[in-house]
Amino acid sequence: MSSITTSYFAVAHCISWAMAYISTGSDYITLASPNRGGCGIPNVIRGQYIDPEKFMGTWYSYLVYFPNIIPESIPINTINYYTSLGRGHFPTTDIPAYIATQEQVFYKQDNDTSCQYLNEACYFTVDGRQIGIYFNRTNTDQPVSIDNSIFWTTDYDSMVFFHSCFIANWDTGVCDYPYLYVNTRKKPQELNSKEKRKIADAVNFHTRSYCLDISDFLPFPWVDALPPCPRNMQDDCFQTILPAFQANLEDTD
Repeated sequence: MSSITTSYFAVAHCISWAMAYISTGSDYITLASPNRGGCGIPNVIRGQYIDPEKFMGTWYSYLVYFPNIIPESIPINTINYYTSLGRGHFPTTDIPAYIATQEQVFYKQDNDTSCQYLNEACYFTVDGRQIGIYFNRTNTDQPVSIDNSIFWTTDYDSMVFFHSCFIANWDTGVCDYPYLYVNTRKKPQELNSKEKRKIADAVNFHTRSYCLDISDFLPFPWVDALPPCPRNMQDDCFQTILPAFQANLEDTD
């Protein structure tokens, strides 16, 4: 099979995954439930009402928590670039949404010589949800996955704290695999003690009722010696499917 044919089928496979997620993604908007007390992170929390335009730009990955976390599993020099596409609606619905793209660049700890990339098409809702379709060029079995993150809190200028549940348990209401993370406008190594305390206070405020606090989080490592990763390294799948997301933008003519 020629490389062109292989590339065609890879893109077609990727698009089929994306279309499946787009057609069912609106279900995630209806999963809101009250915040609950007791140990264990809930499947869903009430997000902060947000202004997505203020959130756009560059964010550096700072802290992360997930079950059985180990330092070796956390990527290095992770940067998230958000670019606005404009206002529109969630696919197949009339639910208003702010549409943007995210490019995440990083190094893997077991391969610190090659930049890694994730591309995402994101839908932001005013009640604090980031629902997106991730494109991962290194995973040929499942090149696309869904992102359902919720803004626990952000001030737009310095930090954002996200809640995400990778494996929900609807019987207990407690997430079997929560993924919580903090991004900052500054590089992690440039944060001063006052800024770090502000972040710790925000994390503790939202997690202590679930028997979790800042001490359970690990930092994203940063290595100054590594060269910056170039931007706009979009793969064929992302470029091909992007018009489907742009079709949901409001008509500005």
